[in-house]
Amino acid sequence: KPDSSLFNRSDLQKRKAKSLVEDAIVELSTLETSFNQPQIHRHQYTADGENRPKTTLGVGLKGVSIDYIIPGGPAHLSEQLEKGDQILTIDRLPVGPDSITRQIVGSDMPGTPVRLEVMKQSSRQTVEVNLIRASIPNMQSAIKVFERILELRLNAESIKGQEEALFP
Repeated sequence: KPDSSLFNRSDLQKRKAKSLVEDAIVELSTLETSFNQPQIHRHQYTADGENRPKTTLGVGLKGVSIDYIIPGGPAHLSEQLEKGDQILTIDRLPVGPDSITRQIVGSDMPGTPVRLEVMKQSSRQTVEVNLIRASIPNMQSAIKVFERILELRLNAESIKGQEEALFP
């Protein structure tokens, strides 16, 4: 006879998964709405008066090489960039390790275009990639959505494992 506590746990996990899906849908609709609304450019300053970027392309860099790509960001959604690609120019201006961050930030206005010339790690070919700057809050929302999706996937795998144990 199957252990009834496993059924209760499975039901609880299913309710939690349903709640996570509903939360993810709300996050997605909020994210979609905010991407479609015009953005107003305002300067935001830190306590010491230093300007901080308000936009991102969703990449992490080591020098001029892409070290990682943030899921849901402009670089990820373009499906043209990957870890190890080297950025050669931004908006047709050559970049170096000291200037790349400043050039990526550029106008720092969400929704503005950025043209990258990239040396692909896989093929050693140079390609042009056009991206749109995303606001940092929108990227933070996208990251939350992807974290929820990952949590759902892990939860589903756990439920599947319990069901396989109950009903071999």
